[in-house]
Amino acid sequence: MPHNIHSMVYAGKEPWHGLGTPLPRNADYDSIVEAAGFYTAIELKTVVSRTCTRTGLARRLGWHDLRNSFASHLVMRGVALKAV
Repeated sequence: MPHNIHSMVYAGKEPWHGLGTPLPRNADYDSIVEAAGFYTAIELKTVVSRTCTRTGLARRLGWHDLRNSFASHLVMRGVALKAV
């Protein structure tokens, strides 16, 4: 799985590859999410909603649909069913 090296973060000792932004020792969840560039649940919901509208899907996708699709893709790529 590729990662965006520009938004990688680490806490504690610098990783061997030297990439990433150091986090303060007492970083809270919100500052970690912001530094790493993760989507919040509301941002994801907005992205999914806009994508459904743009693609003309008649029905909105829910979290359950996304979870099942993700699981299906994992199984198709050979991940063990017990791991999924």
